[in-house]
Amino acid sequence: MKISLKNKGFTLVEIMIVVVIIGLLSAIAVPSFKKVRNKSIENTLIYDGKQLASAACIFMTENPTSTVPVARLANAIPRLSSGVEILTSSPGRGEPITPARLAPNEPVNTATGDFGRDGYFVLAHNTYDRAWSTSGSAAQGFVTTNSAALQFSVATGLPERDPN
Repeated sequence: MKISLKNKGFTLVEIMIVVVIIGLLSAIAVPSFKKVRNKSIENTLIYDGKQLASAACIFMTENPTSTVPVARLANAIPRLSSGVEILTSSPGRGEPITPARLAPNEPVNTATGDFGRDGYFVLAHNTYDRAWSTSGSAAQGFVTTNSAALQFSVATGLPERDPN
């Protein structure tokens, strides 16, 4: 009994059609995933910004000063969400301040600078991407990029869309 070898396997055309279909499906799905991820990052920033502003308002109620040392807010919010950092702050109409700064993934009690009573602060979310180091040996490492930033009013805790 002879077995025909003609009917075994897939033809090149069939394989190419499957590859094209998979490519089309991934082209549709990837932008949707990025949109959901960006919305999640924005919600994280809004949550942390409102927490910081609420803690600052409570501090200003208990201590009638025109500035709020950010490190003193650690009792109310010990740590920001993963990847969130404080980029800067402004005094508003109050006295000059040292702009606030907090590195990502650090406890709030290590923050430097102040919030002004009528000022604002800027939160940013960082992502860590693999990249090749150009200094020294070509070892693989991580590069930090700000993927989103929002500006918040200290008095209201409401975010503004444009941090500039």
